[in-house]
Amino acid sequence: MFSSCGGASDSSTFTGVVANVNVNGEVRDFSTQTLLADVKISVSPSSSASITSDINGFYQTTLNSQTDYILTFSKGSYISTEYKVHIDTEGTKVLEAVYLLASNTGTVSGASGTITSTSTSFPLEDVNVSLRQGVSNQTGVVTALTKTLADGSYDFNSISIGTYTIEMALTSYLTGYGTLYVIGGNPGVDQNFSISPEVLSLDGNNSASGTIKDAVTSLGLNDVNISVRLGKNNTTGPIVLTSTSENNGSVDGAYAFNNIAVGIYTLEMSLNGYITGHGNMNVIDGQLGNNQNFVLSPELATNEEMRLILTWKAEPKDLDSNLRGTRDDNTTYKISFSNKIEVGEASLDADATSGFGPETITIENISLGKYVYYHKKFSGVGDLNSSEASVQIIRKGLPIEVIDINTTGSGSFWEVFRIDNNVTTIINKIVISEPVL
Repeated sequence: MFSSCGGASDSSTFTGVVANVNVNGEVRDFSTQTLLADVKISVSPSSSASITSDINGFYQTTLNSQTDYILTFSKGSYISTEYKVHIDTEGTKVLEAVYLLASNTGTVSGASGTITSTSTSFPLEDVNVSLRQGVSNQTGVVTALTKTLADGSYDFNSISIGTYTIEMALTSYLTGYGTLYVIGGNPGVDQNFSISPEVLSLDGNNSASGTIKDAVTSLGLNDVNISVRLGKNNTTGPIVLTSTSENNGSVDGAYAFNNIAVGIYTLEMSLNGYITGHGNMNVIDGQLGNNQNFVLSPELATNEEMRLILTWKAEPKDLDSNLRGTRDDNTTYKISFSNKIEVGEASLDADATSGFGPETITIENISLGKYVYYHKKFSGVGDLNSSEASVQIIRKGLPIEVIDINTTGSGSFWEVFRIDNNVTTIINKIVISEPVL
């Protein structure tokens, strides 16, 4: 949630035809990660009435393209938060999730973390760090300033609780932006960010390769358009390389980049009929960076559907995805490799037994019943802590949410989240006993 990549700010000069754009997103409680209903969203400049998030924390409105807006999110005992957004597209624009902070006793607190280079993951010293109130506020009044130390750390003390845009500037690096949360009575530690070098030579003697698969069928996907950006999690920077997945003589969906420099790169993968995906490709000196595999999800049909995609590294060989849920009559069922389909409820679409994944579960209507979603280490070398397991949560029209396994704790089960009365609670714990409803 706290990672950020460098990028240039939006231009204030607009040209072209103004069009209507469907703008949507979701609102969550920062501490619990639960979706928030009945959040009031006012839009400025706009003559339309306020928008309210629904029971799923989802909101949407129609705005003009080529225009700057301020969206203000307000709800009861939460601190109001502003989100500055530039509408420069046509059709639909999905905004990043907005997290609201509950009001706390007192008015000041602190926040700290580390800033690293996206290309090397090394800490960066003397980064100029500034704060502005609100989300995506790159041009407003600066309310606090500091610099990183030799270990890349920064620390803000005695600043007003609320949500801030953090700006990170360093010579020879692209200026980076992110969202910083200052919580009353609970200093927000480990709010870490990264920024990308301005120039990184692409020439080198190293390589990286892998496959891109369909998350539902596990089949390789040919003709995926691949765009490469410098740095980790960099979804907006300049594109430096392009390619297309293909059959390489043995498998479908193969891609490869040869003679490139050491570093971390972000791949953007798009194919008609699929949700555009992103992933990080790591190029290590003297090593063949193969088996850097990715998955794309077919587009979802309705807002009620939820798709859950598990991926991990080569070992353990077999991680099993499980979903427990309730039917209309309040009886329970379990989706697993031994019961792949519960008609009208959910299905295990993909089951991997030789590492990497994907293991994919689709829930047909999350507004019905209760759920607990978890994974079990079934076989192979190593344990869950070393698996590098990661889950993508996919909803129609919303940003893909990624949950990386919390490596603290011990046991054979990874409990990811629970849903009750249409409210999702992230658990993200390794536990000894199998989760139940």
